[in-house]
Amino acid sequence: MTTSVSSLHPPAIPIYILRGHGAPIHALQIFSQNLRLVSGDADGWIVVWDLIFKRPVAVWKAHEGAVLEVKGFSRGGGRLTEIYTHGRDHKLRVWRFTVEDEEILQKTLPVDLGAQATTTLNQKQTAIQPWLMHSLSVNALNFCAFAMLSLPDSERVPQQPDTKSRTPPSAALIAVPNALDSGAVDLFHLPSERRVCTIPTDPAVKTGMVMAVQLTRTFSSEDVYVAAAFEDGTVMVFACRGVFHDDEPSVDAERSWKWERLYLTKPHSQPVLSIDLAPSRDVSIQSMPDNKG
Repeated sequence: MTTSVSSLHPPAIPIYILRGHGAPIHALQIFSQNLRLVSGDADGWIVVWDLIFKRPVAVWKAHEGAVLEVKGFSRGGGRLTEIYTHGRDHKLRVWRFTVEDEEILQKTLPVDLGAQATTTLNQKQTAIQPWLMHSLSVNALNFCAFAMLSLPDSERVPQQPDTKSRTPPSAALIAVPNALDSGAVDLFHLPSERRVCTIPTDPAVKTGMVMAVQLTRTFSSEDVYVAAAFEDGTVMVFACRGVFHDDEPSVDAERSWKWERLYLTKPHSQPVLSIDLAPSRDVSIQSMPDNKG
């Protein structure tokens, strides 16, 4: 007689439930050494939660449409929070607030907005949101969330000094589907807000739209890798050689980006819903509706 796993382990019970969104939640991330949670919903609202006190730290409407993805980061010893949001309104935005800002930021949760008073004072109080650092026009037709690769500290040269936090803008590469060719992938550079290159589609391979993308580099490697999953179930991995150098760890946004395809397979018969890379960077994990992973 065999004993099922479910009989040995009862269903998990949450230790706490955070209630605050008035629409389905589309994106979540825990950050700041498990002290903060950021959530985004179908109406474009973002909530940053304090997981110790189980209360909102900041609440604001980041997009005029559903949120596809959110990422949160703590900098400056936890005194500065950066939130990256990607919405169905074709905008990718970077928000920033300090510990001091948290005292005045809006904290009325979306589910409570209909019940709040509408006096002039309350309107002023609920209008305060984090600082908007960047707003990029990107493709959101594919339902494909952005991927991000943070760049080394030496890349973080303050082009526009942030007098509020005295912390220079963060540097990153952002991968999203191309706006004109839904099977291609664009790479943007922050803080310059420049599109640095496009990984084009291969006319000989009919894959349909990009459905999921990941961007990474291996430890001590000079190369950047992009893993892309497509509408027809295809998965590809691309590499750009020599992006990083030991003597200059920053990225030259003006460089010539030449991509080579390392890997192509079609493990699925339906669109791939998500893709991730193992920490070793030698294994990819995909999810899709054909019950294969």
